[in-house]
Amino acid sequence: MQPSACWRRVFGCDMTKLHYLDPHPAGHPAVLLLHGLGSDATSWTLQLPALTGAGFRPIAPDTPGFGQSPYDGRGWSIRRMAADMASLLEELQTGPAHVVGLSMGGTIAQQIALHYPHLTRRLVLVSTFAILRPDTLSGWLYFVQRAILVNTLGLPAQARVVAQRVFPGPRYGPLREMLVETISRADPRA
Repeated sequence: MQPSACWRRVFGCDMTKLHYLDPHPAGHPAVLLLHGLGSDATSWTLQLPALTGAGFRPIAPDTPGFGQSPYDGRGWSIRRMAADMASLLEELQTGPAHVVGLSMGGTIAQQIALHYPHLTRRLVLVSTFAILRPDTLSGWLYFVQRAILVNTLGLPAQARVVAQRVFPGPRYGPLREMLVETISRADPRA
């Protein structure tokens, strides 16, 4: 794979950097890979070789506040992230892309499909939601627990709870630790 690229876009009068992985720029069609809350573009590392091997152009951005994309502190929203991702596709001149979203990335993917249908070839949603509304008591308790942890003990404490839920078994220890590290680097404002 080639090293990741960095894309710059002007937002009003300020310059914001959006970091993304683009290991096969000559591939077609593009596959926009949107990560989950707390994660970053590296969460797609295991899928990149298969996609490039099949001739696709996988593009995995870090949404602002995650990975290597800084958050400017002004109005993080799903709608804004969808606009940023649409601008990235337009800047890269990919044409319509397969848009794949995991968890929070799935909500961004849905927004892209609704507001930028000309950029959406196919929509793939993985473990996501349209509205964050847990449907069980345990879902609500998990949601509240995460909010309390991030606001009292910080991201690392919240990261350990999330990582344990995502990778529960002892054999997933290394993956769990990687996820804790990734989530702990996120900007809590985002």
